Amino acid sequence: MKRTVISILLILIAAPAFACTTVIVSAKASASGRPLMWKQRDTGAEFNYLAFFPADEGRYSYTGVVNTADTEKESVWCGSNEVGFSVMNAMSYGLSPLVTDDRPYEGIVMKRALEICRTVSDFEEYIKSLPRPNGLESNFGVIDAEGGAAYFEVHDYGFTRFDVADAPSGYLIRSNWSVSGRKGEGKGYDRYDVAAAKMKAHTGGFTAEWIIDKLGRDPLIARSKTVNSVVFEGVGAGDPVNSTLIWAVMGYTPYAFVLPAWVAAEGLFPAPLGENGRSAQNELSNSALRRYGDIEPRIALTARQRRLIDAVRAEESLVAGWIRSADRLFRAGEGSPEALEELNGKLEAEFGRFEREYGVSD
Repeated sequence: MKRTVISILLILIAAPAFACTTVIVSAKASASGRPLMWKQRDTGAEFNYLAFFPADEGRYSYTGVVNTADTEKESVWCGSNEVGFSVMNAMSYGLSPLVTDDRPYEGIVMKRALEICRTVSDFEEYIKSLPRPNGLESNFGVIDAEGGAAYFEVHDYGFTRFDVADAPSGYLIRSNWSVSGRKGEGKGYDRYDVAAAKMKAHTGGFTAEWIIDKLGRDPLIARSKTVNSVVFEGVGAGDPVNSTLIWAVMGYTPYAFVLPAWVAAEGLFPAPLGENGRSAQNELSNSALRRYGDIEPRIALTARQRRLIDAVRAEESLVAGWIRSADRLFRAGEGSPEALEELNGKLEAEFGRFEREYGVSD
């Protein structure tokens, strides 16, 4: 086992993650009574997509985000598996006593965790099993089907665990600094503060739609290097363990609307999220980003930016209703592959209509 882990950690991936903003919401603080876990990913890897990994040699099947340039799919940057375990990360600074220019291992570690972990405690044991120094300096977020939800602030020689159940607010936030780290050496304090202020001001339970729109599209959180925004709506009381719903926006969040992927569907999700190693949604939104520019704090939107963002929100309102209706059926065991195929067809047609009306070419 140790030899396998060491060999895995020696693999270098060309495009490391740069920064992310993340949130974990407990079941008691969400509108659905299910935990929510959100990652807004900023990275130098411009293109990524959603991929399904079948079970193999005793490992769990799972669905996760992969960089398009990673043709061997050696790293996964967030994901959820068939037994209700989901994982994400945000790089941290000021945690590790070692200084290196490149720490590419988080994606490798998350891929392995999705293969072998069922619970938050399983993830803790996995982190403990890694050789030291482990090459990690990251805030990992995890949820499971048993009500577990926690952040692990992991460094070369150990970690600190923060359980969401201990948070009076019912949620925890992490960007690119760690509570257990050296003070003042992190990054993303402004993004953390924006997310914290908006969540504190929100009344009622949190939803995936609210998180993606109000946090993911905020000018201080959505940046030119934003390549996806993903919310994992996990397993609630009475739900099948494989019923996690992934609300995904691939590409620059303000210029794309959410599409769904159920873990139980085993890769049967709308083609724009991921097909043949690419995401048409990522490509479309990034093309718009290059043409219209990113939204910036304290600078008014241009007329073209406003028109596109308004259109995205209108589409999202429409498709979110379809997704919620389908989710109720699937969670109750009343869905079917045929119903999912029909829903995916509607979503793909809607994406195609949106692409024709608002698409831009380079």
